[in-house]
Amino acid sequence: MRIISGKFKGRKISGLIPKSTRPTTSKLRESTFNIISSILNARGKSFDEITMLDLCCGTGAVGIEGLSRGVNHVTFIDRELSCIDLVKKILNHLQCDEKHFSLHIGDATNLRLTNIAYDFVYVDPPYEQNILNKTLHMLSGLGYLYNGSIVILEHGKNLVLDLPETFQQLSKKIYGNMALSVLEHLT
Repeated sequence: MRIISGKFKGRKISGLIPKSTRPTTSKLRESTFNIISSILNARGKSFDEITMLDLCCGTGAVGIEGLSRGVNHVTFIDRELSCIDLVKKILNHLQCDEKHFSLHIGDATNLRLTNIAYDFVYVDPPYEQNILNKTLHMLSGLGYLYNGSIVILEHGKNLVLDLPETFQQLSKKIYGNMALSVLEHLT
């Protein structure tokens, strides 16, 4: 895995990632950040003004790409301690400033109440677990989102989303067997 853009552009970190882990592909990461850039441009904002949550972070590939592009702060959450340890190892390897990220162990279907809302949330659970609908309800109801927050879901292309009323689907793009669904949170 290589970082696509930003201050860590071209840095290879795949040697740190166990073969059993499925990082988000560079094509999906590039698409994700094209989407985010487009939304930021429309809102007159830049990467250094936003916060991001990488939920079910796995290798942290999406959040690390965000940090490379200048995202002000990224929170990484995964239920597996080994994933959080891996992300920490990668961030240390990249010498990323700790004021720009936080790491937490947590389950996307059992999130805790928070007072920190995020501009962008990327959710990439194991496809076979089918937890996205429950996760969306948790994010919406527990303070992780504000009016206008964008949630990007990586999922199997055939998954039918049952969106809570507080979400509007902006787009869905298919990439082979995977899809990216872009949602806006409306309160």
